[in-house]
Amino acid sequence: MDRGAHFRHCDFQVHTPRDLNWDGERPVTEEERSDYAKRFIKACRDKGLDAVAITDHHDFGFFPHIRKASRNEVDEAGAPVPEEDRITVFPGMELTLGIPCQALLILDADFPVNLLAAVCNALTITPNDAAEIKHAQIQRLDNFRDLRELHARLDEHDFIRRRYIILPNISSGGKHTLQREGFLAHYKSMPCVGGYLDGPVKQLGVGDRRILDGLVSEYDNKPLGIFPTSDNRQHDFGVLGDHTAWVKWAQPTAEALRQACLARSTRILHEAPQLPSLVIESLHVSNSKFMGPIDLYFNAQFNCLIGGRGTGKSTLLEYVRWGLCDQPIKVTDLDDVPDYQTKRNTLINNTLKPYNATVDVHFSINGVKHIVRRKAESGDVSLKVGDDGFKDVREKDVRELLPLHAYSQKQLSAVGVRNEELLRFVESPIRSRLNEIKSLGGDHVARIRNSYSQVRRKKSLSQDIARQEVELASLEKQLSQLQKGLKGLSDDDRKVLDDHKLYLNEKSTFETWGRNIEKLRQVVSAAKSELSALPSSIGDEDAMPNKDDLSNSHTVLSSLFSSARQKLDEAENLFAEGEDDWRRYTSFKRDWQAKFDAHEKQYEAVKERAVEHESLLKQISSVEGRLKTLKETISHRKTDLESHGTPEVEYESARSQWMDLFRQKAELLDERCRELTELSGEMILATLKRGGGVKVVLEKLQTLLEGTGIRTQAKKLEDLCSAVSEAEDCPGQWQAVLHDLQLLSEIDFDDASDPDIPACPTLSAAGFSNSDIEKVAKKLTTDNWLDLSLLELEDTPTFQYRVREGEYVPFVDASAGQQATALLRVLLNQVGPPLVIDQPEDDLDNQVILEIVEEIWAAKKNRQIIFSSHNANVVVNGDADLVVCCDYRTTSDQSGGKIKCEGAIDIPDIRSEITQVMEGGKTAFLMRQDKYGF
Repeated sequence: MDRGAHFRHCDFQVHTPRDLNWDGERPVTEEERSDYAKRFIKACRDKGLDAVAITDHHDFGFFPHIRKASRNEVDEAGAPVPEEDRITVFPGMELTLGIPCQALLILDADFPVNLLAAVCNALTITPNDAAEIKHAQIQRLDNFRDLRELHARLDEHDFIRRRYIILPNISSGGKHTLQREGFLAHYKSMPCVGGYLDGPVKQLGVGDRRILDGLVSEYDNKPLGIFPTSDNRQHDFGVLGDHTAWVKWAQPTAEALRQACLARSTRILHEAPQLPSLVIESLHVSNSKFMGPIDLYFNAQFNCLIGGRGTGKSTLLEYVRWGLCDQPIKVTDLDDVPDYQTKRNTLINNTLKPYNATVDVHFSINGVKHIVRRKAESGDVSLKVGDDGFKDVREKDVRELLPLHAYSQKQLSAVGVRNEELLRFVESPIRSRLNEIKSLGGDHVARIRNSYSQVRRKKSLSQDIARQEVELASLEKQLSQLQKGLKGLSDDDRKVLDDHKLYLNEKSTFETWGRNIEKLRQVVSAAKSELSALPSSIGDEDAMPNKDDLSNSHTVLSSLFSSARQKLDEAENLFAEGEDDWRRYTSFKRDWQAKFDAHEKQYEAVKERAVEHESLLKQISSVEGRLKTLKETISHRKTDLESHGTPEVEYESARSQWMDLFRQKAELLDERCRELTELSGEMILATLKRGGGVKVVLEKLQTLLEGTGIRTQAKKLEDLCSAVSEAEDCPGQWQAVLHDLQLLSEIDFDDASDPDIPACPTLSAAGFSNSDIEKVAKKLTTDNWLDLSLLELEDTPTFQYRVREGEYVPFVDASAGQQATALLRVLLNQVGPPLVIDQPEDDLDNQVILEIVEEIWAAKKNRQIIFSSHNANVVVNGDADLVVCCDYRTTSDQSGGKIKCEGAIDIPDIRSEITQVMEGGKTAFLMRQDKYGF
């Protein structure tokens, strides 16, 4: 676990059986008190409390028992609860002061028990013996008529100073609260930064809440951290934990509570905290040239890396990014911006590869642990999910699973001048949906191509059949005419000749039926093959919570599939010998065949009797041969045509669904543009031009029409594409262009020497003459038209920057600082993956830092933030939950860095490092204060 600040569920006013107003039994013996303390800790655990303050009136007598119970707590298995998971118990007292008001005194959780009596002495409190069943009667501390006096008295003692916090009662109404008439001066002058409530926050009236939020000038706009409490005095812990706060700290000290009050917006919550669902948990590097082995644990919310230049802050961030396969944006075409990819490669090659280092990055998605392992020498990437083993994956797989938003030094401001990077701001939050649309689009394209091929094949078959039927009609007339040329034949012979064409038609019909039967057999056989492995198995049946329901369902479903296979067997057996209908069919066919054979003999006999017409008979035989072949071909093609069904319907459906996907995509992008505008505080105006990106269309047309000899072809194509991109309805205009081109692609110049060229208004409007249009038609085919029709017009967002109310300029014309500020606002307001930025202040104007700080307070609820920074405002006022302090391994030799310490601002060492590194030391800070005259 990281060493930063984490939320704890707290009840800071809890009384013990020594309280004078205790409700219930009072334990007397040490054993009874020990038993009560154990039950109390268990009640805290059951109610989800992480910390309590034991605050009897002017008394610490029972506290040692409860601290001991917390430290000796065991889990359900009887094992000691780890120190980091124990219930934190703060020693405290409820004070009745001479102001008059009540206040809580809370000490460090590890405050020595043997010094508690000395605290009483410092406050002129004379407690009774801790063995007594009750504490002494309460005597108001009239010597403290001012909260400043109380602090001054405590600060006189080294063992107390900086180890306590005073929280006055700020409840609405009553004789013990500071929030009542006549106490304005006390409120303004007190050094307190927080207060407590006897009960819930909702008790506060609007006026009191405005005072406590620092919104009333008469009270010097002085805000306080608010701690609702249960004031539990019941033996059965009936109200324990009813009114609580979630308080954030790194170590359970009074200083931590003070820091929480100073950062009350982010460190004191009155409802359960909201934390990011996707979090980088830790970085582990087996070894590195610059920093040695690294084990760094990150906080789920706001992390800041600080330290002198060259101490390793950027290196740590780059290791995280490299480990997670994050790709730096390419800005090599900008003279004043580094080549981030080259810098990354140099870092890995120089610091990790020499040690054959392994980088592990642990992260969590919705509570599921993941580990990405990357090897510097080979670049191999593997992934472990939950309890599964490591599996080799692609870099792209990792990026899709954890799509970081990461920027190197000065990289954020470089984004503003690159439209493709601005587009990433729009697309990143919906990347998975866009990828899904792209994948589905590919499926539909395959369907469109297949169905279009079927449509073209069906059309070709119809044309072939029509052409061959024309030839067939001619041949039949030729045969009839030739047969009339046979002289000396009887009327019966003539009838045989006339019937021959009809017999041939019947034969063709039976041949067609034979192909139909074979097709049915093929379909049944294929169906049986596909059904053989169905239904699918249940899988790991024993792991199913409702395995009986699944097992019964699978049994019934298996029976249904078995019945289906049985039906197919029956269908296949329809053509077996012995089947009634098949026997009857074959019987009828035999009868017909006998009649056909008899006719054939008659026909041949007629031709033999006409032997004197040898030349004519040869002609008749030739025509009959061609007729037979042609009829068979037409029959085959008609069967083929019938098997094509209605591909036109499938084609139109597939194309409609394909186009609908891109309508969905455009709607998503349009919505994201509106969100981007809103997230930036309307500093950025993002609008979408649907289908306005025609670059790919222009390039395709230029390639297709190369060599046509059309004068000024390039300009005409540019004008044609401009008409699309500038149209109010870009997709609609593009469809009009495609319609014209489709008509041209379907012209068969081999079929007609001078075909009619249809009107093409979109081409004509772009300057194409009739001659040009004919040249286009000769170049186009149905295949390359289809390729054109499947090009996706890009949806093009445009970005503008608001210079003042209602006035916008192109985003690229804004200053780098303005661009970076607007983009950082968007990033901080987005719910998304971890945000990693190396020194964001380098991209920002100083006067907006404090505004960005307030954005950070809200942002860290929704996404993890990892910054490095040299700016104290970012770290301190931004209320970093984890501060990682980097330093030189050897001060005199700045060639290596190290992680010196980690924690939050409530830890003295961290405050000291921040003061030294970011403020230049305490002396420098005070000198600036004097110079400014604060």
